[in-house]
Amino acid sequence: MILTRRILIQIAIFALVAIAALAVMVFGYMRLPEMLGVGQYRVILQLPETGGLYPRGNVTYRGAQVGTVDSVHLTDTGVEAVLSLDSKVEIPADLTAEIHSVSSVGEQYVQLIPRSGSGPALKDGDVIPQDRTTVPTDINTVLTDTTRGPAGDPPGESQDGNRRGLRRGWRPRARVAQAGQRQHHTGHRCPQEPRPADDVDRPIQAC
Repeated sequence: MILTRRILIQIAIFALVAIAALAVMVFGYMRLPEMLGVGQYRVILQLPETGGLYPRGNVTYRGAQVGTVDSVHLTDTGVEAVLSLDSKVEIPADLTAEIHSVSSVGEQYVQLIPRSGSGPALKDGDVIPQDRTTVPTDINTVLTDTTRGPAGDPPGESQDGNRRGLRRGWRPRARVAQAGQRQHHTGHRCPQEPRPADDVDRPIQAC
């Protein structure tokens, strides 16, 4: 088979396009250098519990992503998460770390908040201690507190009390409406003796 000049040019163009697509996939999508640790440094984050954090979660600084969570493992005093951070971004060592959720059902991420703009920067091997970290409240605890009343009543009691109060509040209005209907049909006003404003349980006399 004889390769003409035109076929050789087409093969060369196809090879260039394939190489460019492979480079975009490796460096842009797969982020292979970051996976291999190129241009990254690692910091240990100590937590009382995971707070829903898991590997591959994002790490942000001033709202921008600066790294990912490499691993999360248990220790004798809580949990340690290894953060892989971009070495091109200088982050102050004097900071606090908070675990947040992207949404109510979204993934957790680490937010780094500087406490001062001066001082040394984070470097490879640094440790963010547990007293400078916060984790979100467990969702089960939030749901339990929500279903309880303001005074710690078991679930359902405060709601039942509110419903009973609403029913008592509507009784006098219903009686007034019934008396008004009778007055409309008979064409005359029913004489009613005066009564205190807070006396809502005594029935209205019929005509």
